[in-house]
Amino acid sequence: MKESPNCIGHAYNAYFRRASTDTNPSIAQLLTPDGERAAHFYYKSDEVVSTSEFEWPEFFPEYEGPISGVPDDIKRHFLEGRFVIVDFFTGCVKKCLERGCKSWEEASLMHFGWGDD
Repeated sequence: MKESPNCIGHAYNAYFRRASTDTNPSIAQLLTPDGERAAHFYYKSDEVVSTSEFEWPEFFPEYEGPISGVPDDIKRHFLEGRFVIVDFFTGCVKKCLERGCKSWEEASLMHFGWGDD
């Protein structure tokens, strides 16, 4: 699978833009057809998916919108059973947002070992 150089950055930026208006915002990780975790992360909520471009097995350009707008041959990658919600990244981006971050660039400057604060 060929992934974007920074799919997690794309996912974080989508979270920062959308989390206040979407339901169940999260960072998801793509699963291979046999259930293995792939090296591709994206933003997912009840309303939309937002992904950087990726190629697996076919090329898919950057996309943000409802799952219904995804072409059928790609849509299967975003359906139940083909992703897992990554609690660690979702928790990190949520904490960054609570601390005032507005972009991946700002968040990447923060230390992710916050402890119990």
